[in-house]
Amino acid sequence: MKKSLFLGVALLIGTMLLSSCTPSVPKADYDKALSDLSTSQAKVQSLEANVSNATAQIQSIQTELNTAKTQVQSLQTDNQAAQNKIKQAKLRIEILSALFLPVFKGQQMTASQQIDLFFTMRDKVKETGDSQLISKFQAILDSAAAGSQTVQQATAAFYVYLLETMPKTLENSTF
Repeated sequence: MKKSLFLGVALLIGTMLLSSCTPSVPKADYDKALSDLSTSQAKVQSLEANVSNATAQIQSIQTELNTAKTQVQSLQTDNQAAQNKIKQAKLRIEILSALFLPVFKGQQMTASQQIDLFFTMRDKVKETGDSQLISKFQAILDSAAAGSQTVQQATAAFYVYLLETMPKTLENSTF
């Protein structure tokens, strides 16, 4: 029992000696470390706020980009519609030019030139996609067998329709 008591007292003294041997942190070093910790935490909070702001800016820019893409698509659609209108007007002007210019210039056309002219016109008339214009042009061809009076009436109806639809072509490309 004396031995155990002696061991207990020795253990107690050894523990006390060991704890007194541990180095202690000077107060100035502790305060500096605490100050550095506070400064670092403030920097972390500031950086987190910067990240949050940058994320919000990215989202705002992404929204602006999507809006710009939508506007570009809309403008491309408008541009395509305008190009279609121009194409329609150009076709109609080419048809009118092919018919009127030889007459105004007083040119006499051979039968072969007249046939070529009608085939060219037929192709341009079909290219317009305007079913009424196509029908009126076909009426000219169909009336050729009926006589010159019928051809003149069909041709006049064709010209009138062509001239009347010219402004509409530029306003609206659908018929």
